[in-house]
Amino acid sequence: SAFRILWSLVETGPKTHRELAEALQLEQSTIHRQVTAATKRSLVERVPGSTGTAHIVQATPAGEEAYMADGRLRAKFLTEALKELGAKRAHALVSELAALNDAVIRATERDSRGPHSES
Repeated sequence: SAFRILWSLVETGPKTHRELAEALQLEQSTIHRQVTAATKRSLVERVPGSTGTAHIVQATPAGEEAYMADGRLRAKFLTEALKELGAKRAHALVSELAALNDAVIRATERDSRGPHSES
């Protein structure tokens, strides 16, 4: 859970709890619990927002480093797994994942237009 929060904060910048909930498609109560846990581990911090009402959550330097280290570890294991598949199977997998990603993007775009919009 901390990885997903750090992913959002490091890759796209500080957010309110509500913005994190929307970005990660989680309930605000879940985000609150996860942010509290990550704060206790010094991975994120809450700072006053510009309006003074909502706090902004941002990654700490330790959080950014933890996120990057976790990313390097994930990349290492994925690289090893792709090598184990062999070049031909790895290429086919990457091609199919790209096609899936494109289909998800199209579905998301269709959904964002709403049920009454023209295609």
